[in-house]
Amino acid sequence: MNYYRLKMSTKIKEIGVFPQCNKGIFVSTWDSEKSILKAFMTQIEDTEIEIPEFVLNPKAILTDLISASFLHFKLLLSSRIKEIIENTGYSGIQFFKTRVHSGRNVESNYWILNPFEFRNNYIDFDNTIIKCRIKSEVSFLKVKTNDQLSELVGKSISTNANYVIDKLSLNPDNLKEDFFILDYVSGGIGYFISERLRKEITNSKCTGIEYEKIDQ
Repeated sequence: MNYYRLKMSTKIKEIGVFPQCNKGIFVSTWDSEKSILKAFMTQIEDTEIEIPEFVLNPKAILTDLISASFLHFKLLLSSRIKEIIENTGYSGIQFFKTRVHSGRNVESNYWILNPFEFRNNYIDFDNTIIKCRIKSEVSFLKVKTNDQLSELVGKSISTNANYVIDKLSLNPDNLKEDFFILDYVSGGIGYFISERLRKEITNSKCTGIEYEKIDQ
């Protein structure tokens, strides 16, 4: 089965402008210790977490997946795509209700997806290539396990190196889910879906999405 990386659309005809949202309405301040923005790839247990609302750029088009400049590794998505992802049963995500201000309209059927579990055991490290950048110097290497990659990333602060998966290969024998998340990929983390789920999302006419096929 084919797999794809789920990405925010950058097609101006579809989204109007990128990013679609670069302004928020915050409960207190954007950097409040209780803000959901402070949760970095961890499960949120605080019932008093502060959830921002989003102000769409006047030139932007409202879509099911919305690009927001300050949301970092989380996703801003409509109830329609939220339900599709939620129905996969993936255990490592949380959804928090929010609203999107679009001109004079306030759209209430939007959610923030917070990721906190990753499936790097789905990676075929024998055929995956890691890129290492130290200042202007770039080199490529391989590792045998995710633990080895994690160790390299852990040492990157002292070595001034940046490690990221340059060419991703997935192990078909390990793949058990239609939706999953990986870290150490370009952009920090990546959301991945199966061909079956891509068809479901496409058939539901969800907008604001691009699909990057993973070569296997």
